[in-house]
Amino acid sequence: MRRYNFKHVFNCRDIGGYFTEEQQLVKNNVFIRADNLTGLLESEIDFLKRLGLEAVIDLRHQNEIDLEPDPFVNRDDVHYHNIAVLDHAQFTLEDLNQIKLSDLYIQIAENASFIKQVFETLASYKGAVLYHCSAGKDRTGVITALLFKLVGVANVDIVTNYEVSFTYLVPKYVDADRNVSEVYAELFASKPETMVTFLQYLDTKYPNIQDYFLSKDISMETLDTIKHKMLD
Repeated sequence: MRRYNFKHVFNCRDIGGYFTEEQQLVKNNVFIRADNLTGLLESEIDFLKRLGLEAVIDLRHQNEIDLEPDPFVNRDDVHYHNIAVLDHAQFTLEDLNQIKLSDLYIQIAENASFIKQVFETLASYKGAVLYHCSAGKDRTGVITALLFKLVGVANVDIVTNYEVSFTYLVPKYVDADRNVSEVYAELFASKPETMVTFLQYLDTKYPNIQDYFLSKDISMETLDTIKHKMLD
C-alpha cells in the first residue's frame, strides 16, 4: 500500500502491494482509493496521469458533488463517472450516526445495481482507475474490501488497509468543530471491528466470493478482467 502525500487530499492510496493467499502480488498503478479530490492541485493531477490514471469513479451523491466539485469533471484527458449508492438528500448526519457502520457496509454491498456498475466500470479501462467518496473510508472501503476478496487478499490485510483511514484523515478534520467531531466520533472512525463484522457477513453468506459477485449479475468475464488487471 502506498499513500500519496498530497497537500489537501489526505487518504489517497494505491491498493497494490498485498500478497494473496496464493502468494500473488497485487499490482500497483491499477486501482487507487481516495477521499474527496476537490483540493487536488494541478501538479498532483499531472502526477496521477503520469502513473497511468485513465478514469475516476466518484461514489458521492449529487449534493456532495455540488458542495465540493470533483476536479476531473469535464476533463478531456481522464474519464469521469458518478456512481452513487446513498441518497444523502434523504439522510442527515444524525440519521447516519444512528446506523452501525458494518450494517451500512452490508447495505452498500447488497445494492446489486451499484456494485455491478462500479465493477463493470473498473473492468472497462486498461489504465489506472481511481475511485473515491468523501472520506475515502466507507463507500470506498467497501469497494476496496470487495476487490481484495475477489483476488484472495487475507482478511487481516483487508482490515489493516481499512483501519488506517482514521489516522490519515485526522488532518482533514483537525479544524472541525470539536463538538461535532465528538458527537459523530463513531461515524468518522475506521475501527477494525467494523470491517471484521462486514467480512464475517460476506464469508458466512458467500463462502465462495465468486457467488457474491454472480448474485449481483456481474459476469465472469468482468471478474476475470479485474483479476488479470490486479495480479502479477
